[in-house]
This record gives sequence, C-alpha cells and structure tokens, in this order.
Amino acid sequence: IVGYPGETEADFADTLDMIRRVRFASLYAFAYSPRPGTVAARDEDDVPAGEKNRRLNELLRMHDAIQREENVRLVGRTMDAHVATPGKRPGDWIARTRCNRVVNFTAPPDRPVRAGNWLDLRITEGLPHSLRGEECRP
Repeated sequence: IVGYPGETEADFADTLDMIRRVRFASLYAFAYSPRPGTVAARDEDDVPAGEKNRRLNELLRMHDAIQREENVRLVGRTMDAHVATPGKRPGDWIARTRCNRVVNFTAPPDRPVRAGNWLDLRITEGLPHSLRGEECRP
C-alpha cells in the first residue's frame, strides 16, 4: 500500500529500497484509500491523491524492471508447469510453474494438451509479467 496515512517520502524510499533488495517475483500494490470500519479510516488521509499515484507508478515501474530481469534469467531453463487454461489464440496455452510463474506456450498440433496436464516447458523468453516457453519433447 502506498500513500498510507502518515507515509513520508522517506518511508516510501525505504519501501523501494526493500523491494530492490528482496526482488519479489511478483507483487500486488495499490494506492491507499480509506475503507469504512477500518482502523486506518479513522486516520487523516494526508497523502494527496496525485502523490499516491506517483508513488504507485514509480513502484510498479521499478518492479516491472526487476520482474523482467528475473524472468530473463530463467531463459534456457526447463520448468515443470501445470497447464491452466487456453490462451487467446488457437493452440496457445497458459501454464504455471511450481513457483507460480506464468508461462505462455503454443502446443504442437501433433501433441494436444489439456488443462490439468503437467509439462516440462523450456523457457525461451522472459517478459515483465510472464514467460514464454515451448514443450520439451522426449
């Protein structure tokens, strides 16, 4: 949460520093907004909306770069992946590795796959939010 009541620029800088050091594979971030009935809703919402948005965008840009770097490091590796759902184009599928990374791949026409299958996928590309892979053939 960025822009939580009382968050200073120094606090936000500490958050960015921690994310740089930990290098999370993924994260869920959002700008603070008061929720009725919560303890925080009693505090003054003292971080302006524009500042919250700036901080959120900065954090997300930084994490996108980290995530892309980490995903690029996986190129060439073979990962066990669970086929989750068809992709947008015919023959495309979305799978998740055991460490919960999304891998998009195209199933060869002579080897159909189904949701629920486990496959060895060789990672061919690292993107900011996902991986691209291909099925390893025996």
